[in-house]
Amino acid sequence: MAVERRIDGESRRIPGQAEPASIGALIKQLADDSRELVRQEINLAKLEMKESAGHIASNIARAAIWGGVAAVGGLALTAFLVIVIGNALGGAYWAGALIVGVVFLLVGGLLARSAMKKIARTGLKPDETIRSLKEDRRWLKHEARQFREDLAA
Repeated sequence: MAVERRIDGESRRIPGQAEPASIGALIKQLADDSRELVRQEINLAKLEMKESAGHIASNIARAAIWGGVAAVGGLALTAFLVIVIGNALGGAYWAGALIVGVVFLLVGGLLARSAMKKIARTGLKPDETIRSLKEDRRWLKHEARQFREDLAA
């Protein structure tokens, strides 16, 4: 902004010299900047949440697909193993079915547990937003302190 000076009854603008801002204007500018900063932080948090949700959805879909493939293979192997173990036990196919069922249950449980741990590690906590908000808080404290010192001077 240029400063206007009256010389010989004429109004002239002097470029390069800024008008001194009033306290009210400074406070309004601080409020506007703070609102914009909060808006940007909210947008950052939304973006991080969408990214985390995308990773979780991707891992869930991957687990479901591989679970389906494993189920089809498991059915064929189950029938084969029940027959083989049943023949080995002298025709006790019920015992073969029990043994195969327990083994598949253990393996499936371990694989599902592994997938759940991956999902839990992804987390929904917006780390970047939290870090940025802490930095903003430090900056705002510094600006408020500087403003008070400027007012006292």
